[in-house]
Amino acid sequence: MKKGRFVGRPFVWRCLALGGASLLLFAVVGLTIFSLKPELLTVYVLDVGQGDAVLVRCSGETLLVDAGPNTAEYHLLAELRAMGIHRLDALVLTHPDEDHIGGADVILEEIPVSKIYIPALETEDETFSRFLKAAAHSGAEVCVIAAGEHFVLGVADVDFLAPLSLQGSSNDSSTVLRISCGKSSVMLMGDAEASAEVMLLEQYPAEFLSADLLKVGHHGGATSTSDALLDAVAPRFAAISCGYGNTFGHPARRVIDALAVREIDVGRTDRDGTLIYCSDGAKMWRKQ
Repeated sequence: MKKGRFVGRPFVWRCLALGGASLLLFAVVGLTIFSLKPELLTVYVLDVGQGDAVLVRCSGETLLVDAGPNTAEYHLLAELRAMGIHRLDALVLTHPDEDHIGGADVILEEIPVSKIYIPALETEDETFSRFLKAAAHSGAEVCVIAAGEHFVLGVADVDFLAPLSLQGSSNDSSTVLRISCGKSSVMLMGDAEASAEVMLLEQYPAEFLSADLLKVGHHGGATSTSDALLDAVAPRFAAISCGYGNTFGHPARRVIDALAVREIDVGRTDRDGTLIYCSDGAKMWRKQ
């Protein structure tokens, strides 16, 4: 018995020691695995021709900002399905211009949407009427956008910075969003033009307007993206959504030059197709 106890005890301790080491190794490996899989924010500036559609993914939740023009509605639907999008947590329409809401009715008819956010703007345009009918039949909750409001998308915060006024053109009443995830942030300007930019700069401190990625306003048109706005936002990346060979001359030479002199990395859907930007919460990069 004595000999059995003497021989068995070291064996037991060795087993316990090995078991403890295995548990420790499992814990370390587990922590390493989790550290290698941070919550990611991914922004897709989709190529819809002369229009806007931006898909945002975070922690398994999805947001679509604008839905492109009528001419790209089924292309947009096909692209979302190819990306595995079977539902949307939110659809934000920045303003009721056709090149921003054209595909909204098809999206609402084919993809379940939890919430729709729209500014308090109306138009008698047929495209807007089709959107209203589709929204009414979709079962989605419709929320009217007001500056200062926000919602959460996964681990990201989505803030509505504008419209600050509903006077003037629909472009200057466009919704402006800032999406922040950890230390990374994105500014989506819709079609906001000069007077809307002035109001943003007067309303918010520069540190709140700063962003890693700027989705340039009004497709890079000459009446948007002032020097003052660029200096306040100070982006590393700029994305321009415009159609190849469009008749509006977008993007304007002044805007391209202003981005170039600041050494901002510029992506254009007319030249590069769909643009993809990713963040791990600490830094943002453009996926080639």
